[in-house]
Amino acid sequence: IVFDNRGIGESTVASYDDPITIELMAQDTIKLIKHLGIKR
Repeated sequence: IVFDNRGIGESTVASYDDPITIELMAQDTIKLIKHLGIKR
């Protein structure tokens, strides 16, 4: 699975006032894994 992190590649940035953090990118990854139904 390959996806664009926020602000990289074809992804857009919601707001330049809010920094993109490692924690936020990790949360995005967890949400994607759950959405795809990946167990392990």
